[in-house]
Amino acid sequence: MLQFSGMAKESSRFTWLIVTIHSLGDGDDDVRSVAASCLLPVASHLVEQVPEALDRVLTVLWSCLSNMKDDLSSSVGAVMDLLGPCNLFLLWITKTERRCQASL
Repeated sequence: MLQFSGMAKESSRFTWLIVTIHSLGDGDDDVRSVAASCLLPVASHLVEQVPEALDRVLTVLWSCLSNMKDDLSSSVGAVMDLLGPCNLFLLWITKTERRCQASL
């Protein structure tokens, strides 16, 4: 099972997240599609509440896209829908960190 640093203490609280991220990497298009669709409405909360999971989510999403054999598979749309906001959050975090470092 996947684990994230800082989540060990609250593992039961984040079990749904760990299972969903694991499902994003599943070999079945339908499973990936449902997992991405489940994370999409909570993407902003994910970044706020469990920011350490963002890198793992992005890694799995990019892996999904690179491993897809069919551009028209059922999971492509859902994965792309989730990839957009996650990348924007990562860009925002990166810019914020740079601003903080520049002000020191």
